[in-house]
Amino acid sequence: MGLPSLLLAAACSSDVVILPPLSPCTVSRGQAINLAVGEYASVDPIPDSGCVVFSGNPSGTNSVEFLLVAQS
Repeated sequence: MGLPSLLLAAACSSDVVILPPLSPCTVSRGQAINLAVGEYASVDPIPDSGCVVFSGNPSGTNSVEFLLVAQS
């Protein structure tokens, strides 16, 4: 009866921690990534709270696509 009672008490607890919102991801704050064709980068999200800024597409005719893969 000990563990189920503890889980029930924890689930019914009204202690809610509200964290402050993350600051906006801007060019000056985020980690800038500029990749050429076929290049890849591994990014540590901890220093910038997961903020990564990709450069804009300089070409009007060729589109740029990025594939983001979350790894742990």
